[in-house]
Amino acid sequence: MNHVDYQYLDAVDSTAGVLVNSEGRAKGIDGFTLFQGPRSRAEKYASEELLEFWEQNPRLTMSEYEDQWVTGREYFSGLG
Repeated sequence: MNHVDYQYLDAVDSTAGVLVNSEGRAKGIDGFTLFQGPRSRAEKYASEELLEFWEQNPRLTMSEYEDQWVTGREYFSGLG
């Protein structure tokens, strides 16, 4: 498992599995995909619960996580 997998599982636990908003559900968006790809897409389809989770546990892409690991600097870029 990688960082994204762990972050997803933490979010599922914290949100009781409510990751996708009604617009996302109507489009068949899978909650796991919100942890990959563009931040703008993630924020567009994230539930209020997931947005709150990201406020406390910033959403890091895999490349942001790897950069943080290599440089030793914490990387937080805005909302989750």
